[in-house]
Amino acid sequence: MIQTLKNAMRIFLHTGSSYTKNPAIIKQIVVMNVFSTIGCLITFCIGVSTFFQDNHIHTSVLFITSFLFLIAFLIQKAELFRNPYPYSSNLMLVTLFIVMAYLIQTGGVDNTGPLWVYIIPPIALFFGGIQKGLINLGLFGLVIATLLFYPDDFLLSTHYSNTFKLRFIYSLLTVTALFTVYEFIREKSYTELEVLSQQFEFQAKRDMLSGLHNRRGMMESLEYEYKRSKRTQSNITLIMCDLDKFKSINDQFGHEKGDEVIKTVSRLFQLNLRELDTIARWGGEEFLILLPMTDKEKGIIIAEKLRDIIQRHVFTYNDKTFNTTVSMGLYQINTTDSINDAISAADNNLYKAKALGRNQCIS
Repeated sequence: MIQTLKNAMRIFLHTGSSYTKNPAIIKQIVVMNVFSTIGCLITFCIGVSTFFQDNHIHTSVLFITSFLFLIAFLIQKAELFRNPYPYSSNLMLVTLFIVMAYLIQTGGVDNTGPLWVYIIPPIALFFGGIQKGLINLGLFGLVIATLLFYPDDFLLSTHYSNTFKLRFIYSLLTVTALFTVYEFIREKSYTELEVLSQQFEFQAKRDMLSGLHNRRGMMESLEYEYKRSKRTQSNITLIMCDLDKFKSINDQFGHEKGDEVIKTVSRLFQLNLRELDTIARWGGEEFLILLPMTDKEKGIIIAEKLRDIIQRHVFTYNDKTFNTTVSMGLYQINTTDSINDAISAADNNLYKAKALGRNQCIS
């Protein structure tokens, strides 16, 4: 029962967030759903209270406000737009501004209406960001300053002392300034965390030695291209390749030179593959190459080109020079294959190339 309620609450709070995976936007949507719901309930309850006090104008304004808050939430829920959040948040802000201006103009209950205005700065800045939020607050400030300081209180249906008006404006400016600083720090902190998160995400998908994709990064690319190939009926070919007798390089020249060979081979692969291709260091001296929009015949041409480039490259160690070669196993993915099956098939062909004498491509 409790878990069901938690799931229902989570679905409710995330209403209208299915179009985005941006955590900042999702957070704004959650807050907006909470605020519009609470605003709808509070204004409706106060409206009912004023109804029994025979204050029909206040009652009408509060019921209309409650209805507009409900509309803001329903815009999110109905998902009539690809990105409903700007429409619902703007409707909610405009509604708030109008209601607050009305409370200042009428004074509300016992002239306490202006006290509600202090919720405006944090809401405007949170939903609109600093630039848009300050513009909205500036326009709202201009409206309420006009209401308060128009000669002879002509635009007001209540009376405030000049001292109250000035203190109210000063305090509202102070609150606005404080929340602007807070919002600036919050946005800056979020940006820094986002950059760090992207860096960690990038590092998590990269092999630190070669700079190529690691297994995780390659699997993401494979899954994407595999789905696309099924959708577009296009071909994909995999090349599993392995440096021949790499252990002897480490034994003769040391592991540092072995690392240099891996980095050089990685760079040669990258320089001679197409932009749409993806290459990963699959493990040790093994590489996996993903060739989208490529059948087996074209894959063999690419593989032979890469094999020839590697075998002709000359490595140096002190006064010595040496070469290395690669063996390659190719496999064109069929529509009935799983990704793991395709990788295994390419790997089996690689072992065949090794068994047949190395430095060759087998498909």
